[in-house]
Amino acid sequence: GSYQKVEKPLKAIPNQNFNSIYADELEDSIIWIAGNEGLYRFDEKVKMDLDISFNTFIKKVSINDSVLSQGLYKEFRTSDTIPTLVINQTEASTPLLSFANNNIKFEYSALFYQQAERNQYSYFLEGFDTEWSAWSSMNHKEYTNLPAGKYQFKVKSKNLYDTEGKTAIYRFKILPPWYQTTWAYFLFSVIIVSIIWLLMLAYTYRVRQQRKKLKLIVADRTFEVIQQKKVIEKQLLKMSNLNEEISQQRDDILEKNQELESSQDQIIAVNNKLQELNQALEARVEKRTAKIKDTIRKLQQTNKDLDTFTYKTSHDLKGPISRIKGILALARFENPEIKTDRYLDLIEKTTKEMDILLSKLTQVHNIYNSKIEYKPIDIPTVFKEVMEKISPLVDQAKFKFHFDLKNENELKTDEKMLELVLLNLLENALIYSDDEKPQKEIKLSTVRKNNTFYLSIEDNGVGIPDKQLPRIFEMFYRGSEKSIGNGLGLYLVKVAVEKIGGTLTCETEEFLFTRFTIEFPFKEG
Repeated sequence: GSYQKVEKPLKAIPNQNFNSIYADELEDSIIWIAGNEGLYRFDEKVKMDLDISFNTFIKKVSINDSVLSQGLYKEFRTSDTIPTLVINQTEASTPLLSFANNNIKFEYSALFYQQAERNQYSYFLEGFDTEWSAWSSMNHKEYTNLPAGKYQFKVKSKNLYDTEGKTAIYRFKILPPWYQTTWAYFLFSVIIVSIIWLLMLAYTYRVRQQRKKLKLIVADRTFEVIQQKKVIEKQLLKMSNLNEEISQQRDDILEKNQELESSQDQIIAVNNKLQELNQALEARVEKRTAKIKDTIRKLQQTNKDLDTFTYKTSHDLKGPISRIKGILALARFENPEIKTDRYLDLIEKTTKEMDILLSKLTQVHNIYNSKIEYKPIDIPTVFKEVMEKISPLVDQAKFKFHFDLKNENELKTDEKMLELVLLNLLENALIYSDDEKPQKEIKLSTVRKNNTFYLSIEDNGVGIPDKQLPRIFEMFYRGSEKSIGNGLGLYLVKVAVEKIGGTLTCETEEFLFTRFTIEFPFKEG
């Protein structure tokens, strides 16, 4: 009543496309797996230790053009006279590097050789990095411009079974530059103290010289102050004379202010008259506005009456047309050999054209008066319903349809309006097909880009001449003698697309193709 998902043993199979998985009939434990790069045999009875431990090996450490380590180190043990080679770095083999050699490169590998190219590595330089690197198949790492200090480079690996190997460690130390040593700091201190002492001597000498200059300046300034006092006394005399002139000018200004007050009274009287005129104008504007509103109301009522007339007319005329169709059918049934079949055919054709016209007028009424309901649309289902309605035209013309539907389940719009749009666009494509082409084709495609949904219908018909293109969406416009319609099809498409908030564009090249594209604003939820 349960199952267990086993992944690890099968990771030895490279990533590829698989064509078949076959259970051996002779042995239940054997499974055959066929892929595009080979055939694989899996036997669950064969047990392998996939978690076996293995080492990560730092095989080379280099600075500039020099090699610091080839991955092996000498270790003297108490019982041996000859050093033993080990892969773990000893304390004695920790290098001291000058600051000029602060660019260091590590090369490493995993001592696991089953599909070694799938081994992955993660490294961490203690004293420089803040965390382990992401797993990668790259087997080397280079550091540049390392600051002075003690470092430990750690690297770990994992094989294709996601089993991690032992971590390899390489320790080294970068010595500080000469200007960061103790004797350099002492020398810098002596130089700075000497400079400060010399600056203090220079400042003291400068202060003494400035005192001498200040004494001379004070004497000169005292003489200047006495002279300025005499000048100020003369200026005071002039200012008293100016005060007398200013008092006279003040009297003149008061007199002019009185004149301005009189003028202000006159301006207020003029403003009152202007306000009266404004009130009269506002009354006239209100009266004109009431007339305009009444005219708009009458126009709206007229438009409503016209719409009702169109609907009622098309609805009432459908009854007589249906009766004419019935009478034609009876006439053909009762008199199958009478030579008047040609006239009956003409009557039937005219009746069908009138029926189509009334149907189109009813569609215009429905578009303007229907309430839009936005909901998710199943485009293939809507297209199937439309095809059932125009099946006689499709069977007669023998069209081939192509579909390129992407993101079709993301369209939200009014289903009735979309059905009406598809119906009229497909009728238009069928009517204007090119009889000279051996294969008549229609392509329906959808795609979503950003916040816009695009629906396109393209045919390889006769196309539309450039001079007719600006008028194809006009009511009752028929651009070709080949048209058997009434000029309302593309007008209905344009009105329906605008009703659901979309945009309609047409691309065409005469005798090659015609493509109508509808842009639907994308609606969330």
